[in-house]
Amino acid sequence: LRTTDQAELVKRVLYAYEQCLLCFAYSAEVWCEAAVFLQRVSEAGNTSSSEKWLEEVSALYSRAASHPLSQNLLLNFAHADFEELRQHFDKAEEVYKSLLQFKDVNATLVYIQYMKFSRRTGGVVAARLVFKQAREDLRIHHQVFVAAALMEFYITKDKTVAFKIFELGMKRFGDEPKYLLAYLDHLSHLNGRTLDQ
Repeated sequence: LRTTDQAELVKRVLYAYEQCLLCFAYSAEVWCEAAVFLQRVSEAGNTSSSEKWLEEVSALYSRAASHPLSQNLLLNFAHADFEELRQHFDKAEEVYKSLLQFKDVNATLVYIQYMKFSRRTGGVVAARLVFKQAREDLRIHHQVFVAAALMEFYITKDKTVAFKIFELGMKRFGDEPKYLLAYLDHLSHLNGRTLDQ
C-alpha cells in the first residue's frame, strides 16, 4: 500500500478485513484481529478520530455477536473487556447477560467472568449478587463455587465467607471429585499458612 495518508491506509486495511469476513464470518479470530487493529488505530490517532474508531470497534463486536458468533465466548469476552476499558459498564454487563440467555452456552465460564467483572466494577456486593444468580442456574458446575470462594478468600480476605461458600458447594457437588480436590487444596493451603505463621 503506497500511501502516506494514514486515513486512507486504515480504510484500505478495513476493506481487506471486510472482504476477509465475507468468507470467514464464523472465525472469531478474524473479528478479534480486526477489532484490535481498530483499537491500535484509535490509540495512534488524535482524540476526535480516536473516538470514531472506538465506536467502530464497538460496532464491529456487536455485528459479530449479533448473528454469526453470538455464542462465541472468546469474541463476547473480548467485547465485554473492551467496553469495560471504555468505562461503558452497562454495555459490558449486557454482553454477559445476553450470553447467559443461550441454553447451550458454558454458563460456568460466563458466570465466573461475570463475577470477576462485577467485582472490578461494582465491588464485592455486586460479585456476590452474580454468585447468587449463578447458584440458581442449574447449568453451572462446581468451578463457580470454587471461584467465588477463592475470590472471597484472596480479595476480601474473609476466610469465614470462603469457608461458607465451600460448605454450600458441598451440598450440591459433594460427590464431585474435582470439587472435593479443590476444597481440600484450599484447606491444605490454609493449614500451610497456619504452620508458617
